[in-house]
Amino acid sequence: MGISDIADLLGVEGLNAYWAVLEAANATKPSDWTVRRLREELIRATGNLDALVACYAEDLSSPQRYVGIARLLLTEHRTAEAIEWLERGSAGIDRWDHLAGALADLLVELYTETGRTEDVIALWHARFRSDGSVETYLGLREVILAADPGRWPEQRAEAWSLLRRRAEDASLWGAGNAYVRVLLLEDEDEAAWQAIGRYRCDPQTQLAVTDRRSATHPAEALAIYLPIIEAAVAQTSTTGYERAADLLVTLSGVFARAGRDFEAEVARLKAVHSRKRNFLSALRQRGL
Repeated sequence: MGISDIADLLGVEGLNAYWAVLEAANATKPSDWTVRRLREELIRATGNLDALVACYAEDLSSPQRYVGIARLLLTEHRTAEAIEWLERGSAGIDRWDHLAGALADLLVELYTETGRTEDVIALWHARFRSDGSVETYLGLREVILAADPGRWPEQRAEAWSLLRRRAEDASLWGAGNAYVRVLLLEDEDEAAWQAIGRYRCDPQTQLAVTDRRSATHPAEALAIYLPIIEAAVAQTSTTGYERAADLLVTLSGVFARAGRDFEAEVARLKAVHSRKRNFLSALRQRGL
């Protein structure tokens, strides 16, 4: 049961008295979440949107608060004010992480609805510069191609340059993966192949690149595949053994194209790891 369910019973005097109690509590503990929630609930029951916005604005400690204010304003189609609040929130964001994602998404939506294309592009630029992720790269590419495809080649080159610089920074975990994944998305297979030898990438990214490389350069692909198999076996876990066996069973064609004996490699692995019964079992289950 909320305050709106008993507002008629309390009447004006009762609601005023309740508000006075909440105001006193807020003065004593302004950061108390329960008091803030109750104040917002009471104002919402009165239907005073401006007062509710003002109450929300007392705590602007997170991007979600700005989003909450914007959504309140949108209930009365006050789009311009909603955008202003979201822009205020975005001005204080140095890093567009997942916490700021809802604010950015809503601001993009409203910019799009109001025809502010350049602002949409600028916002995607800010998000991409902040996190250098595949997702924000794709968002930036989509809005530029929709607005003016002729701008994309130059913007793409700048985006790749940023991703490459991030990949060179050893402190940015995952930056190498993002750069290589973007190259794959753009069908820059040769550049992606060179990149996995130069930048730190996880096994999944290495495999994604190597899978493409295996069609035309099978011997080079095996130089990546086989160490990944050995590393998985070295984990001495059921998951590692199954991962190694799953990868190995797909490589017979790559061995054939490289002019190498697949059965001999399987026999070698069995001999080297003869004491790892679970690994041998994983191989047998896959017909190896």
